[in-house]
This record gives sequence, C-alpha cells and structure tokens, in this order.
Amino acid sequence: MQKEDGSIIDCIDIYKQPAFDHPLLKNHKLQMRPSSLLQEKMPISTLELEENEIIRRTLKSRFPGCPFGTVPIRRTQKEDLIRANLALSHYSPTPNVLPNVTPPEGVHYAGISTPEGTSDQYFGASVSLSVHNLTIMVPKQTSAATARLGTGVYGAFSSIEVGWTADGFEKTGCFNMLCPGFVQVSQYHILGDRITDLTGKELKFVFFNIAKDPKTLDWWLIQSVPTEEANVSVGYWPKELFSNSFEIASNVQMGGKVFNPPLTPDKAPMGSGHFVPEDLLQTASVVFWLLDSSLGFIPQPQMVVLADVPDSYQAQYIHGTTVMYGGPDIQSSALNN
Repeated sequence: MQKEDGSIIDCIDIYKQPAFDHPLLKNHKLQMRPSSLLQEKMPISTLELEENEIIRRTLKSRFPGCPFGTVPIRRTQKEDLIRANLALSHYSPTPNVLPNVTPPEGVHYAGISTPEGTSDQYFGASVSLSVHNLTIMVPKQTSAATARLGTGVYGAFSSIEVGWTADGFEKTGCFNMLCPGFVQVSQYHILGDRITDLTGKELKFVFFNIAKDPKTLDWWLIQSVPTEEANVSVGYWPKELFSNSFEIASNVQMGGKVFNPPLTPDKAPMGSGHFVPEDLLQTASVVFWLLDSSLGFIPQPQMVVLADVPDSYQAQYIHGTTVMYGGPDIQSSALNN
C-alpha cells in the first residue's frame, strides 16, 4: 500500500515481522498485550473493537490499518538508510554534568536529565512531547526531540529512546524497523512514519508511555489517547534484548539534540526554533511523569538542566514554583513538569 507521501507500507504476518529475525528472540513467545498488572496501572484498552475505534478517531491518519493478524512495516528506502547512518554516526546519549565530558563534534543538546551517581530507579515514563515543522536548510543537519530511559550515558549501557526527528551507538544501535528487536502488536501504528498536518500555528503533541511490565519484564511502548482517557498498545522491547542491568532504568533524559556539520555557518534549529520561556505555545515543550516500581508517578524527581552551548541552545525545567535554566536564554527546547 502506498501512502500519499510516497511511503510504501507492507502488512506483515505478526509472527513473521523483522523482530523475530533477531537471534536473541528465537524462542520468544509473542505477547499480544501487556500483562493484566500493567493494563490495570495504565489503564489500557482491552477490547479489540474498542481499541480499533479509538485509534481511528485519534491517529488522524489516512492509513486505514492492516488486517487483523498483521502489522504495518514501512518499506525501507535508500533515503531511510542514508538518514539512519548519518544519525547513528554522530549519535550519543546526552553527556551529564560531569566535568571534561563533551559531545561529539557538531552535536549539541539542551534538555534535562536525572543526575548521575544517585541510586534512584525508574520503571517508565509518561510523556507528552510537542512536535514542530522545522526547516532544515543545510545538507546532513539533523534535529531531534526525544525521551530516553537507560542504564547510564558512559561506557556500556542499555537504553530505549522515543521521539521525532527533522531531516532526518554502538554496534547494536538502530532506529525504527531498520534492525530487528522491537515487537509490534498494533495493526495501525507505523514506526518511522512521517508526522503530517504540521502547518499553521496549532500546537501539536505526541503522547506515549514507556513502561516495564512487572510480570513479563518486557518494556512496552503505549500510546496515550487523552481525549478518550485510554491507552493503546503499540508494541514492546523484549527483555531478551537487554542485559540484566536493564531490569530498571537509572537515567532518564528528555530534550532536543542537533547535529551541525563542521564549518556550517547556519545552525540547525532545535525544538520549535524559538526559546520564549514565558510562552510555552511558542517554545517546544515536554510534560512528563516518571514511574516508580509500582508504576505510580514519582512526585519529586531529581533533575538537572543541560545545555552544552547555552548561547545557541537553551532549556528550562519547571516544577511547581521552581524554575531551572542551563544558561542564557537564546534558542532551544523548554521542558516542564
């Protein structure tokens, strides 16, 4: 099936999707839904008909969905491989506040992070992330907004990341369906699909949850549907993909990241391209809650504000009456909780 934007979507048997090409998932048993423990906490829509109707009303996509028992996979094009290789070539988690640590050349970031060196544990995050129609003028520039949960930012670590990129690890890193591992169960969601209808000044958000299933120990990606007061299961990262050290997350990061090729005079925009702290309708933002072992909200998460070049890219963190900045107010993503 070909969409209006030119992308080709194949409906693949759910048991033959790319995830099961992964050698670590040879004996993995497909989980069609999260366990009842996770469903009760979110809560997650449990009736197939109800879920389908919710998706049709909220995705606002011209993609009608795949037949039951199949999942939509976006066919990989040459341009997808080029963008993915470019992104991976300069990708790294945002360095924390330790001294003498700098990101790769051309990579800049602004956002927030849980501090290094604490014993805090996180079992998921509930996120609403604003989406913006950025204009990338220079070849090979990239701009992204993401939410990331992992075991750290230095050395060997495991992590999961969800977000969006404009113009758009190590050996095991990958994006979307370009390498196997993520098991999709939704017949409507297309990983790597383009976010459309971004014209005009209307502020748009993507709503999602990343949560560890307390029974199966898999990490689920769940779309939030605020207007329906329900959640819809997209798929999950099986526990077999990760080392035992990722039974819990010890680091959470959210914010914007750009890559500017060397000697580029025009810098890539980040977030909305405008940093107006007093007006969150103009400034990119993410509203989030971190989850504890019972999948309840952590009331007072410790966060630090990061901005490696605050004269160009900036962030702020708002929690109650507390406002934290990473430096002078220039341009970047604003984040609030």
